[in-house]
Amino acid sequence: MRSQAIHGIILAAGYSSRHQFFKPLAKYKNEYYIQNIIHKMTKICHKIIIVSGFREDLLKDKIISAISKSTLDKIQFIYNAKFAEGMFTSVKKAATNIQDFISGEDLVMIHLVDQPQIRQNTYSALVKAAKLGNSDAYIPSYKMKAGHPIIVNHKVISKIHSSSHSKTLRDVLREVKIHYVAVSDRNILKDIDMNEDEISVK
Repeated sequence: MRSQAIHGIILAAGYSSRHQFFKPLAKYKNEYYIQNIIHKMTKICHKIIIVSGFREDLLKDKIISAISKSTLDKIQFIYNAKFAEGMFTSVKKAATNIQDFISGEDLVMIHLVDQPQIRQNTYSALVKAAKLGNSDAYIPSYKMKAGHPIIVNHKVISKIHSSSHSKTLRDVLREVKIHYVAVSDRNILKDIDMNEDEISVK
């Protein structure tokens, strides 16, 4: 198993237009969605980039007040001024930024902000497959259906950086070697379903 570092990207810039609440700061099991994701990702990631856009100041303030200083030391906030143009603009913004410190052997986990329910062992399975494998992208699969988060290598990050804004992450992934990692976690397939444990933040 190679010893390359794993870095994280959390995409939290969107309008949350399909919901009546601001998704990053809604709560799941008494934590903000993004707070829950950060806590799990810090167990595997050396550095985490949070891409903000809509309600940037509120998001940053809430995160800073909710997590410990040692966790904050792993986090870098970047603002995507083009967030209204779609999610891929945030992926490109993060890819451009992360190239400043990623090495050729490092890996990057790309995570949606509306999936705090993903299990810790799902992250572990992805990391294990990525560190043992020789593919460009590692995508979790539940009953033959692909989901999120994904892990990619430096080649994919470079392709994202050089791609036009008219492309999507899916377009980029079609051009690289993919390894699907079978997991027992159906939560990889969809964003969160609201229940009594969740609240919205106005």
